[in-house]
Amino acid sequence: MTLDFADFPGSVLDQIEAGSDLEVYYEDVKDADFSASALFYAKATLNMLRKYIYPVFKNFFDGFNNSSTTTIYSYLYPLMNEDNIHKLFDEAFGTPEGWMELKNALQQIYIILNRAEYDFVSYEDLQLLKDILFNQEILLKIKNL
Repeated sequence: MTLDFADFPGSVLDQIEAGSDLEVYYEDVKDADFSASALFYAKATLNMLRKYIYPVFKNFFDGFNNSSTTTIYSYLYPLMNEDNIHKLFDEAFGTPEGWMELKNALQQIYIILNRAEYDFVSYEDLQLLKDILFNQEILLKIKNL
Protein backbone atom coordinates (compact mmCIF):
# COMPACT_ATOMS: atom_id res chain seq x y z
CA MET A 1 0.00 0.00 0.00
CA THR A 2 1.39 3.34 -1.03
CA LEU A 3 -1.06 5.58 0.77
CA ASP A 4 -0.12 8.02 3.47
CA PHE A 5 -2.77 7.36 6.10
CA ALA A 6 -1.63 10.09 8.47
CA ASP A 7 -4.50 12.48 7.70
CA PHE A 8 -7.28 9.91 7.44
CA PRO A 9 -10.02 9.99 10.09
CA GLY A 10 -9.55 7.50 12.91
CA SER A 11 -12.75 5.62 12.04
CA VAL A 12 -11.46 5.05 8.50
CA LEU A 13 -8.17 3.72 9.82
CA ASP A 14 -10.02 1.40 12.20
CA GLN A 15 -12.15 0.04 9.35
CA ILE A 16 -9.13 -0.51 7.10
CA GLU A 17 -7.40 -2.35 9.94
CA ALA A 18 -10.48 -4.50 10.59
CA GLY A 19 -10.74 -5.38 6.90
CA SER A 20 -7.08 -6.31 6.80
CA ASP A 21 -7.29 -8.35 10.02
CA LEU A 22 -10.24 -10.37 8.69
CA GLU A 23 -8.46 -10.99 5.41
CA VAL A 24 -5.40 -12.34 7.23
CA TYR A 25 -7.62 -14.50 9.46
CA TYR A 26 -9.32 -16.17 6.48
CA GLU A 27 -6.52 -16.18 3.90
CA ASP A 28 -5.57 -19.80 4.58
CA VAL A 29 -9.17 -21.08 4.36
CA LYS A 30 -9.85 -22.61 0.97
CA ASP A 31 -12.80 -20.94 -0.79
CA ALA A 32 -13.34 -18.51 2.09
CA ASP A 33 -15.92 -15.76 1.76
CA PHE A 34 -14.20 -12.42 2.20
CA SER A 35 -17.46 -10.46 2.46
CA ALA A 36 -16.66 -9.21 5.96
CA SER A 37 -13.36 -7.70 4.82
CA ALA A 38 -15.07 -6.13 1.80
CA LEU A 39 -17.73 -4.60 4.07
CA PHE A 40 -15.11 -2.97 6.28
CA TYR A 41 -13.28 -1.55 3.25
CA ALA A 42 -16.60 -0.26 1.89
CA LYS A 43 -17.35 1.35 5.26
CA ALA A 44 -13.96 3.07 5.15
CA THR A 45 -14.82 4.36 1.67
CA LEU A 46 -18.23 5.59 2.81
CA ASN A 47 -16.72 7.44 5.76
CA MET A 48 -14.23 9.14 3.43
CA LEU A 49 -17.08 10.14 1.12
CA ARG A 50 -19.08 11.49 4.06
CA LYS A 51 -16.16 13.55 5.34
CA TYR A 52 -14.80 14.93 2.07
CA ILE A 53 -17.47 14.69 -0.66
CA TYR A 54 -20.66 15.27 1.33
CA PRO A 55 -19.82 18.95 2.04
CA VAL A 56 -19.63 19.55 -1.73
CA PHE A 57 -22.59 17.40 -2.79
CA LYS A 58 -25.00 18.81 -0.20
CA ASN A 59 -24.87 22.15 -2.02
CA PHE A 60 -25.52 20.67 -5.46
CA PHE A 61 -27.73 17.60 -5.24
CA ASP A 62 -31.00 16.58 -3.61
CA GLY A 63 -30.96 13.96 -0.89
CA PHE A 64 -27.88 15.20 0.93
CA ASN A 65 -29.58 16.48 4.08
CA ASN A 66 -27.71 14.36 6.60
CA SER A 67 -24.34 12.76 5.96
CA SER A 68 -25.08 9.84 8.29
CA THR A 69 -27.94 8.67 6.06
CA THR A 70 -25.91 8.59 2.85
CA THR A 71 -24.71 5.39 1.21
CA ILE A 72 -22.08 4.66 -1.42
CA TYR A 73 -24.88 4.70 -3.98
CA SER A 74 -25.87 8.20 -2.78
CA TYR A 75 -22.51 9.43 -4.06
CA LEU A 76 -22.46 7.25 -7.16
CA TYR A 77 -25.89 8.22 -8.47
CA PRO A 78 -25.20 11.94 -9.16
CA LEU A 79 -21.96 11.00 -10.91
CA MET A 80 -23.84 8.77 -13.33
CA ASN A 81 -25.01 11.96 -15.07
CA GLU A 82 -22.23 13.73 -16.94
CA ASP A 83 -24.06 17.05 -16.60
CA ASN A 84 -23.57 16.79 -12.84
CA ILE A 85 -19.86 16.16 -13.32
CA HIS A 86 -19.57 19.28 -15.46
CA LYS A 87 -21.64 21.23 -12.94
CA LEU A 88 -19.15 20.34 -10.20
CA PHE A 89 -16.22 21.27 -12.45
CA ASP A 90 -17.84 24.56 -13.49
CA GLU A 91 -18.09 25.46 -9.81
CA ALA A 92 -14.36 24.73 -9.37
CA PHE A 93 -14.76 21.39 -7.61
CA GLY A 94 -12.38 18.85 -9.08
CA THR A 95 -11.87 17.90 -12.69
CA PRO A 96 -14.16 15.92 -15.00
CA GLU A 97 -11.49 13.21 -15.15
CA GLY A 98 -11.28 13.03 -11.36
CA TRP A 99 -15.05 12.74 -10.97
CA MET A 100 -15.20 10.11 -13.74
CA GLU A 101 -12.46 8.13 -12.01
CA LEU A 102 -14.39 8.32 -8.74
CA LYS A 103 -17.59 7.25 -10.50
CA ASN A 104 -15.88 4.23 -12.06
CA ALA A 105 -14.32 3.24 -8.73
CA LEU A 106 -17.62 3.64 -6.86
CA GLN A 107 -19.35 1.44 -9.45
CA GLN A 108 -16.86 -1.35 -8.78
CA ILE A 109 -17.05 -0.88 -5.01
CA TYR A 110 -20.86 -0.89 -5.17
CA ILE A 111 -20.88 -4.16 -7.12
CA ILE A 112 -18.54 -5.81 -4.61
CA LEU A 113 -20.60 -4.42 -1.73
CA ASN A 114 -23.75 -5.95 -3.21
CA ARG A 115 -21.97 -9.25 -3.68
CA ALA A 116 -20.87 -9.11 -0.04
CA GLU A 117 -24.47 -8.58 1.02
CA TYR A 118 -26.22 -11.05 -1.27
CA ASP A 119 -23.63 -13.49 -2.56
CA PHE A 120 -19.95 -14.23 -2.01
CA VAL A 121 -16.72 -12.21 -2.21
CA SER A 122 -13.76 -14.28 -3.35
CA TYR A 123 -10.15 -13.58 -2.48
CA GLU A 124 -9.66 -12.25 -6.03
CA ASP A 125 -12.64 -9.89 -5.65
CA LEU A 126 -11.17 -8.58 -2.42
CA GLN A 127 -7.82 -7.99 -4.12
CA LEU A 128 -9.62 -5.99 -6.84
CA LEU A 129 -11.29 -3.86 -4.17
CA LYS A 130 -7.96 -3.28 -2.42
CA ASP A 131 -6.34 -2.39 -5.74
CA ILE A 132 -8.99 0.29 -6.32
CA LEU A 133 -8.73 1.72 -2.82
CA PHE A 134 -5.00 1.50 -2.23
CA ASN A 135 -3.00 1.02 -5.45
CA GLN A 136 -5.21 3.32 -7.50
CA GLU A 137 -5.40 5.49 -4.35
CA ILE A 138 -9.13 6.19 -4.53
CA LEU A 139 -9.27 6.83 -0.77
CA LEU A 140 -6.61 9.49 -1.12
CA LYS A 141 -8.27 10.93 -4.23
CA ILE A 142 -11.56 11.23 -2.36
CA LYS A 143 -9.74 13.31 0.22
CA ASN A 144 -8.11 15.51 -2.42
CA LEU A 145 -10.97 15.97 -4.93
